[in-house]
Amino acid sequence: FVLGFGRGSPGRWQAYGLPVPTTRMIEDAAAVLRRLWAGERVTYSGPAGEWPALQLAETIELPPPPILLAAVGPETLALGGRAFDAVVLHPLLTPEAVARSVGRVRDAATTAGRDPATIAVHATVVVAADCGEAETEEIVGARSLGYLLMPGLGDALVAANGWDVDALAAVRAHPRFAGLDYGAVKRVPTGDLGEVSHTLPGRWLTDAAATG
Repeated sequence: FVLGFGRGSPGRWQAYGLPVPTTRMIEDAAAVLRRLWAGERVTYSGPAGEWPALQLAETIELPPPPILLAAVGPETLALGGRAFDAVVLHPLLTPEAVARSVGRVRDAATTAGRDPATIAVHATVVVAADCGEAETEEIVGARSLGYLLMPGLGDALVAANGWDVDALAAVRAHPRFAGLDYGAVKRVPTGDLGEVSHTLPGRWLTDAAATG
């Protein structure tokens, strides 16, 4: 068992009626869990919550589970290196962006006095192996476009890869998405998303996914 943390998108937290997680909130929540698993009684007041006397009724004689953090932006990558056991990178990063992300995690771990070699970094990749053009379009094109259309996430991926923000704005302004909020865009048929993905700059998908 491993426990995964992630920021999510601001719109999702707003729909839940909950505050958007901050870096401090995520870091403190992980620290509180580690203390509880160690059998401590925790008194905490801060962005992660208000707990005057929090303690687990039972603990087990086993190592605590690793805590992983999904990360895209530099601040979250640094948080992963500073306070988490592993970092999971988002799909649609180029190899160069993956290398930069790993560097940020390792640098933050070193600054925090941790051994950077002990912090695993997992790169996740959208893969369409031995697929025809239509299937690749649905697997890679549609999925990647879904990421790019998401407010916040798409912008973070474009920034991480050093891509053109104007190209992102152009695909978001495509007539197929006119008048649709992101919730409605998510219901656009996969085939339509695959077709629209052809309007992305030519190397975006080939550089940030595995096909062939």
